Amino acid sequence: MWSIGNLISKKNGFIGVISSYLGESELNLFKEYIKHNFMNDGGLIYICSSDIKKKSLKFIDELDPNFKELVNINRLSIISRDDYINEYGIDMDRITDQIEKEINRLSEIDINRKPCVYISVDSFWNSVSLNKVHYTYARLRELYDGGKANFLVRYIIEKMDKSHIIPIFKYHDYLVVDGVDHFDVYTPDELAHKSLAALSEKRCIEFKFNKAMMRSEFLENMRQILGGIIHDINNLLVSILGHAQYCQEINDINEINKCLEIIARLALDGSNITKRIKSNFKGSIEAPKDIYKFDYIVKNCIDMIKHKFKTLVLDETNNLTLGVSLNSQQYIYADEYDMRHSIINIIQNGIEAMEDKGILTIKTYDEGDKIVLEISDTGCGIDDKIINKVFNPYFTTKGSKGTGLGLSIAKKIFEEHGGQIFVESKLGDGTKFTIYFPAIKFTNAVAEPSQEMYNIY
Repeated sequence: MWSIGNLISKKNGFIGVISSYLGESELNLFKEYIKHNFMNDGGLIYICSSDIKKKSLKFIDELDPNFKELVNINRLSIISRDDYINEYGIDMDRITDQIEKEINRLSEIDINRKPCVYISVDSFWNSVSLNKVHYTYARLRELYDGGKANFLVRYIIEKMDKSHIIPIFKYHDYLVVDGVDHFDVYTPDELAHKSLAALSEKRCIEFKFNKAMMRSEFLENMRQILGGIIHDINNLLVSILGHAQYCQEINDINEINKCLEIIARLALDGSNITKRIKSNFKGSIEAPKDIYKFDYIVKNCIDMIKHKFKTLVLDETNNLTLGVSLNSQQYIYADEYDMRHSIINIIQNGIEAMEDKGILTIKTYDEGDKIVLEISDTGCGIDDKIINKVFNPYFTTKGSKGTGLGLSIAKKIFEEHGGQIFVESKLGDGTKFTIYFPAIKFTNAVAEPSQEMYNIY
């Protein structure tokens, strides 16, 4: 807490204090003055609100008897500014006359010590015209220059009319920047120079900061874009390798041809990724969309992952079972590539959670004007403590084997298609993802050829 008495005795002038409404309260400042400085000065003339006046008088009344006996109440004058309001606003002539009257009264008590006039300026004073403000300051300066009193004017700067700022610099000998527990003292010229220099420095710092933030955001965007690209390419390569290895293990020419078709489609997906990278750098990120029967997209997803299950894999250690029930009859307006790879991301997570043993179930059905996709596994499940983090970018439970981007990207893609994704899980008992998509009205202009129902159990 800065000391009013010490400040006045040190500078002995017409002092302005630049404060904030976030700083110390009026009453706390008054208490500090009474406790530490009252007996060393020639009295106090305190101009405040009627509410503060009541609280100040109550504070004096509650002082302990020994201290209260030392306080000469005749050396304290509290003027309520609310008593000087007329139909035009604050009557500055009357309130200034009263201040002068109280200065003369206190000077008669002890001619060797000057009283201090303490005024707090906030939005209450904004109704006073600028001419009247200058006139009032001039009168108060006359009293100070005549050696009759010291003046301390505290400005709640956020609440002041901007037009009242110039008199602050014109009439004060010193200006104090209130730091609540410390303060810096300047002449008006010094504070004006320092303020302009600080403003210039602030603009330079803001420019450099904004530039650094733009660079940081650019690098973060690049990190996410590249992370997504790496994730997608890795999934493509894993899927291509899986189908290629499967082709080497079987003799069924029809099945081999199906695998080769899928490999070709995956290669085209790789080409699609490179095209998207080029589009991103050119500033065009709009993905191509078309109308698809939803089950057609899900069937394509199944075609690309079914080689991992025991019904199709010759590896005797593989005990993964796939259950499929596709019963949606509705259509979706979507980017087939983004949608397919987002669904595969969730399927792939379920496969990895089961570690070659368990059942993965994929279901679709219609619920009013919504298409519902359920993907559930009987894997290790997700701990309640982290389930709310599974969609966060870079959050992974796979250590160095995972990027933490799969579910984050999938959620983003689903939401871009108007979808919502929910997750339910119990540790040791598996996980279920439920995704809702808005269906569109039936149309003959559908992007995919007709498909027969694709249910496996």
